[in-house]
Amino acid sequence: MPATICLSRLVPGNKVAAIEALGAEVKRVGGSQDEAFAEVERLVRERGMTMIPPFDDPLVAAGQGTIGLELMEDAPDLDRVIVGLSGGGLLGGIGAAVKAIRPGTGSPASA
Repeated sequence: MPATICLSRLVPGNKVAAIEALGAEVKRVGGSQDEAFAEVERLVRERGMTMIPPFDDPLVAAGQGTIGLELMEDAPDLDRVIVGLSGGGLLGGIGAAVKAIRPGTGSPASA
């Protein structure tokens, strides 16, 4: 499935290369993620493309939650999970899945 990823020009080259190595077309736009997002909106409007947001979407969070399910399958006795934070979607998805299976599991902020 073809994918076009819009990034600001500030994204490091190694990350761009990794995305391109997976077969995606990369569009580097502007000096901020807001400018890159404006390009996404333009592509959706002009080309009829579908936007898949990196966070703030229940289906994306559910998909990211599968990481939490895998963690609990592989290490069911976990008492803490630490997840990197940017937009919060990955943390929200993993946290929801882990808490559903093992409510007592904490994070450094809630420990």
